[in-house]
Amino acid sequence: MDENTPNIPLPLPPPNTTPSPNEPVLVHKSDWAPLIVATSLLFVIVIFTLSRFGNIKRQAWYVTVVCTIGWFFPFWIVFLLPLDLASTVHDDKKGRVPFAYVSQSFLFVAWRVIYWTSFCLTWLMIPMMQAYVNTGDFTIIKRLKSAVKVNVRFYSIYVVVGTIGLVYLVFGSGLTTREGIQSYVMAAANSWGLFLVIVFMGYGLVSVPRSLWYSGSYDRHLHQHYANATKLKEECLDSELEFNELSKTMSAISRRTMMEIPEIRYCINTMVRRFPFVLHEAFSERDNSVTIPRDITEDYLVKISRRMVLAIRIRDRKKALWNNLLEEAFYLQDIISNKDKSNRKFVSTLRYNNEETRWTKLMSTMEWWWVLRISPNLYKLLAIIFSCISVCIIWSELVFNVRKPAIMSIAYYALNACGTNYAALEVSSL
Repeated sequence: MDENTPNIPLPLPPPNTTPSPNEPVLVHKSDWAPLIVATSLLFVIVIFTLSRFGNIKRQAWYVTVVCTIGWFFPFWIVFLLPLDLASTVHDDKKGRVPFAYVSQSFLFVAWRVIYWTSFCLTWLMIPMMQAYVNTGDFTIIKRLKSAVKVNVRFYSIYVVVGTIGLVYLVFGSGLTTREGIQSYVMAAANSWGLFLVIVFMGYGLVSVPRSLWYSGSYDRHLHQHYANATKLKEECLDSELEFNELSKTMSAISRRTMMEIPEIRYCINTMVRRFPFVLHEAFSERDNSVTIPRDITEDYLVKISRRMVLAIRIRDRKKALWNNLLEEAFYLQDIISNKDKSNRKFVSTLRYNNEETRWTKLMSTMEWWWVLRISPNLYKLLAIIFSCISVCIIWSELVFNVRKPAIMSIAYYALNACGTNYAALEVSSL
């Protein structure tokens, strides 16, 4: 998949939560407390995750805003959907009011906010930001122009394919009315979104139970790390080599005296300000593998800068993966070495040997019992549970449209069995 391809599938249209105009509507007062608590908790989790895996202080503010919105609304569905189900069941059966009841008008607005926000992020803001940060131009206007060109080139493919499909619909299938074409396009868009969901969800349905099952087998997990270490180390060395070559090239370019061409000198100075590490003495000497053209152009500098942006990103990514693998492998070795300890106290080589106190002795004992006795069995139990859930989800998706001779969806019977027990309905759907 192209790096500028939007990595969020086109969301499905929100459910029709509008009451029928011919039915009497009994209005109940919404209970906002559970929704406000869940929304506030989710916002805190998103901010914490951003600060844990990103750098809010150093990254651009618009990156923080887009990432916060892009993570918040998809996960908000996890909290909103149970409330929607419980509130809709109450409106249909007119039973007791659920603890977390929200009105249909609020749901109507909420689902459309999620839909259109995800739509704009998927097809406009995130692709533009991806192309903007990957470009190597030296001014904001030129970087924006390059980002627009990349996205226009990408969406032109969609326009051509869509035009061919539209011509086929009109002349091949006989869909000449606006309503017919609109229905077909909506179905095609939903099918594409469902295809992506099935592909990614299908991987998770298998990967999650399998990873949980293997997590309880420390020897197998460690040997898997040994097998992955060689390939990952080679990738780290390759990324470091690419980074060093580009740094030496930029260092040599920065020393070129080209004051007679102010535009080129401005680009070089901007490049040095963007990548100040190229002035380090370690990159001052060039080898024979680094060549510089005699006439340096702005297009050449843009190309070098773009390659450097990608090289830094790949190098940091591979280095982080390597460090994580080393830490996990050392900890797995500690677990295996603590297996046969008679004192049942966990000792790790990754930590400093602090003075032993009653608290540290208690924590080492608890860690030994948890790591070597409890967690392996717990992982296997969770793997079995999630495997059963995966089978239920796959079966329910396969027989989703089956109505005769009987409904065969397990999810349908599980939710329908809750009846007006709104707490059970919300927990099951969650």
